[in-house]
Amino acid sequence: MEKLLQFCLVAQRCGFNWAWSDTCCIDKANHSELSESIMSMFLWYRNSALTIVYLGDAHIDAMEKSVWFKRGWTLQELLAPRVIQLYKKDWTPFGKAGRDENNNLFNHKAEPELLKSLCRASGVTEEHLQDFTPGRGPARERLKWASEREVFKKEDEAYSMVGIHDLHTLTIQCGIREKAFRSMQEELLKGSKRLDLLDW
Repeated sequence: MEKLLQFCLVAQRCGFNWAWSDTCCIDKANHSELSESIMSMFLWYRNSALTIVYLGDAHIDAMEKSVWFKRGWTLQELLAPRVIQLYKKDWTPFGKAGRDENNNLFNHKAEPELLKSLCRASGVTEEHLQDFTPGRGPARERLKWASEREVFKKEDEAYSMVGIHDLHTLTIQCGIREKAFRSMQEELLKGSKRLDLLDW
């Protein structure tokens, strides 16, 4: 509850009257809602005015060691938004936060030192962090970004990548484990002749 309260306070300080949190705004017991959320989540982040990233285990300059960079679902939270602000365990920002004198939001993807740290922590290039287009470029590269990340459910290896690969035809089914990843590979192969998709 404290995390949600602080999140709302940060959003308010940035000038927003409304905020959305993926930790409490998705009914995971409702398969229809969960499926729609998985298919839509990348666009929600892409269309957000600001994405607030809370690194609850990060202190001072230890951003790159945060487990946030090892979770499967957070890759799209990093790639999709155009503007992000990162916060430490005590809710102080890693860089400038809020808005500047011209009322523009500070963007940690645009701060050179923070951008370098994000690249080192995620393995994603500066170009992709600042201007990522779903489904464009080698799928193998996108799969590699996710390969070091962990998920709680085996099928989430595929579902956390739906928006990143722009795979809106993939059927979402809970409990199918490895089959979900094979289905994703099959969808990717339909649009590519590269068999290295099977070896990344």
